[in-house]
Amino acid sequence: MSGLQGAIVHIIHHSMMKSALFLAAGAIIYKTGIRGIDKMAGIGKKMPVTMLVFSIAALSMMGIPPLAGFISKWTLAMGALETGEPVFMVSILLLILSGIMNAIYFVPIIIKAYFGANEYEGGYDDAPPSMLLPMMILALGIIIFGIFTNLSFSAIIPAARALLEP
Repeated sequence: MSGLQGAIVHIIHHSMMKSALFLAAGAIIYKTGIRGIDKMAGIGKKMPVTMLVFSIAALSMMGIPPLAGFISKWTLAMGALETGEPVFMVSILLLILSGIMNAIYFVPIIIKAYFGANEYEGGYDDAPPSMLLPMMILALGIIIFGIFTNLSFSAIIPAARALLEP
């Protein structure tokens, strides 16, 4: 049961994390025209809210507690352990590998965005409120669902039970 719950929660949490990342990337492209990661040095100082949302979503994708990505990965791992089947134990290694690969990709972007020297010559500021609000709602959801895990599970447990019933 916990494996199915983890899968459903992971789908929900993953959609929030990826949506926040894509919206943040879209805001950066919209405001700056920058499409290359190598040109994003110092952008955290110019677009602080956008990069904060990006950072929260990226850390959650890595599985850092207490964010939503950690909760869903933890529940998937517990579901795999619950089965006791060796084939499902491999999934735990894949979850860990996924977190490491996400860290390898996202940590340099975050470091460069906040600590790199700004290389972009154009003047810009953060994204407009119409773009920031949806990103901020998603980032808040990532934090809230990570801390208050019962919110996610109270909604999906009935769905998981319904899927398991004959």
